[in-house]
Amino acid sequence: KERSDRVRVAANGYGGTVVIVDAASASASAVADVLTRDGHIVELAMSLKNVDADAFDAFDVAVVDASGVEPVDVVDAVRAPGRQVEVIVISNRNDVDAAVAALHHGASDFLVKPVAPQRLRLALGRALERRRLLRENERLQRDLSLLQTAQRLLEHLEPAELAAAGVEALVGACAASSAAIWSKDIRAARHLSDDEA
Repeated sequence: KERSDRVRVAANGYGGTVVIVDAASASASAVADVLTRDGHIVELAMSLKNVDADAFDAFDVAVVDASGVEPVDVVDAVRAPGRQVEVIVISNRNDVDAAVAALHHGASDFLVKPVAPQRLRLALGRALERRRLLRENERLQRDLSLLQTAQRLLEHLEPAELAAAGVEALVGACAASSAAIWSKDIRAARHLSDDEA
């Protein structure tokens, strides 16, 4: 059974987006079938040359067969600076030094052939969890930065200035024609003029 260099396999549920890079069509298809049944969206590629370098950004995890090449080179090619994709290296070499080097270069896991489906599922689950935690960390850092900025603004604004800025923000965010804030000590309002309406 022939396949093209890149084949999209439909997922039946929710999971991660995975690219499998493996020159052995039969084994790649078998792995893709297992992962697709688990709810992942899987794309197959015959080699790293068949995957546009920027395309890795669209995937959560790359499962790459490094048989015949140095695992470190595979990891470096997939995890170029700025890329967030997790890499699971599969190799026919049971070489501790190669595994450690690949992990030091950013691989999520290093598996030796033959890989049992359950072992691949565990590695993929850990890689997806790591990816989720990194995204969550980035979101929390952005939120913290926004909170710190807001706190600095609050420290320097007078209550009347803050109320006026709040009214402006309400008008802009809601596309309203007017807004008002009333408090015990402050009154702020804004109505759009005919020129602004």
